[in-house]
Amino acid sequence: MPKELILYLEPRPTSELGSQLHQFFTHSHTAPWGKHTNNEALKYPPHITMVGFFNAPSECASTCSIEQIVAFLDQATTQICSQQHTLVEGLIRPSRTSLLLAVQPASTLTDLVQRWAAQFPDLGLRCKKINHLSLSYWDDDHTVPEAELQAREEWVDRAQTLAVAACPWLTELENVEKKEEAARISREHASEWDVVLYEIEGRVRSRSAEYPLVEVKRWAL
Repeated sequence: MPKELILYLEPRPTSELGSQLHQFFTHSHTAPWGKHTNNEALKYPPHITMVGFFNAPSECASTCSIEQIVAFLDQATTQICSQQHTLVEGLIRPSRTSLLLAVQPASTLTDLVQRWAAQFPDLGLRCKKINHLSLSYWDDDHTVPEAELQAREEWVDRAQTLAVAACPWLTELENVEKKEEAARISREHASEWDVVLYEIEGRVRSRSAEYPLVEVKRWAL
């Protein structure tokens, strides 16, 4: 089966936000209303995609190696300024069945993926906007009957309540008017992030199973 790589930005597992999102994902899996969902967001660790899935160098006609990719990220992550913060902006619900944590990324993160794509053009990297962390979404909303959509909408209603309960500071964030105060709240509760490179072999769509991501390396910012 082909091997693929993907690059994530993740709340550090030991951080406040990391612990709170772990609680949210765990409860979403185990709650009576959440056991029978095929919610795509729950098949991954809490993350923001920086670069989408791409074929590992061994699987394509790339002139680079995974060791060169790691070496590039080793250097690039050390150049990220600690004074530039990735800020959580709050919960958003762009559709009836999706729930996201809106994020404003540090400009150094978007610069990193653009430089990576430029340095290794034969990898065909798909650079992302790094602007949200998914809490709930489905890939097949356009193919299911209305009754199923309504059930998913009810799931997201419960998930939104659970997310606020797990991260109570999100309510405080929603009630501030000044950007400076919102940035202060975000830095206080969500300031620790990791860049993580994963490998996956044989990515197959499943209605319930988590994807078997294997961590290649993690960089603390």
